[in-house]
Amino acid sequence: MVFLIQEQRKSVGYACTFSITEKVNFFSPCLTGEHDVQKPEDEPEYLYQMEANPRSGSANDRFFLQAYENVENGRAIPRDVLFVGTAEQCRELLGRLENGELTQEQVKRISAQGQEPEKPTASETTIYPGEKNNLPYDVVVEKLHFGEPEKAEPEKPDYKVGDIVTIEGMEFMIEDISDLEVQLRDPALFYPVFRAESRENFERLLAKEAENTLPEPEKKSPAKQAEPKIDKSGAVNFHITDDDLGIGGAKEKFRRNVEAIRTLEAIESENRIATPEEQKILSQYVGWGGLADAFDESKSAWAGEYQELKSLLSETEYASARESTLNAHYTS
Repeated sequence: MVFLIQEQRKSVGYACTFSITEKVNFFSPCLTGEHDVQKPEDEPEYLYQMEANPRSGSANDRFFLQAYENVENGRAIPRDVLFVGTAEQCRELLGRLENGELTQEQVKRISAQGQEPEKPTASETTIYPGEKNNLPYDVVVEKLHFGEPEKAEPEKPDYKVGDIVTIEGMEFMIEDISDLEVQLRDPALFYPVFRAESRENFERLLAKEAENTLPEPEKKSPAKQAEPKIDKSGAVNFHITDDDLGIGGAKEKFRRNVEAIRTLEAIESENRIATPEEQKILSQYVGWGGLADAFDESKSAWAGEYQELKSLLSETEYASARESTLNAHYTS
């Protein structure tokens, strides 16, 4: 603590103040910080001194400029703190004060532009009557606070006893919460089985579980472009006239199916209707019933057909065609 003796005044930057009800020659350097000086006739009304800041919190406030008023009997009484800052800033302003370039008020304004000075608040006042201390004055001692940071209240946990939480994929009920640990119980078990986790680890597991359950960002599928309309003005109905349609061996039926698929792909890619010749080819498609060997990789006699189908059809089309070998049969 730094003590300031004053006559009905207070000075910023001190932890305690004395108020003296009767002006007496009470000041001394060890108690009040006053400095005995020899005041010549041409001595200015105020003296200025750069001093170390006992409440410094960083390099930006390690020093301050103190103004002292010259009074009678060769004494200098501390008055206002004009500026708080670095040593370089204080030295520069001190020189400008001493040569008359700046006034006290101008230095105060410079300080105010940098930051608002802290205003002390009194939290406790004690009065010492002069008659009890053989003094011709009363002494008032005030304890001042200089914007000490308030202690932040610890954040309350976002869980409480009775909550159901998910830890490592399993649900637990919170049975008890202490300063050090959280006690959990598996509600699915008939006989209570408890699990204890430290508060730190429990909250880490909760956070990890929350990350795993975050919804995936919605994936926007590209807008489907409208398919161009097919000109059907020249379309005609196809009439089957081949009485032998569907007759033939397995490989002949396979070849007709493949030709029909290739023809259909060409028509769709060109976005048009089928010609009469293409309609005849399409009509010869008989499905895959009875052609299971074409889908069997182990059948060496069908190795070429197997590879042709794999390259011709997509994975979905191939799987659908292979399944149809069990339930799709051509009937005439």
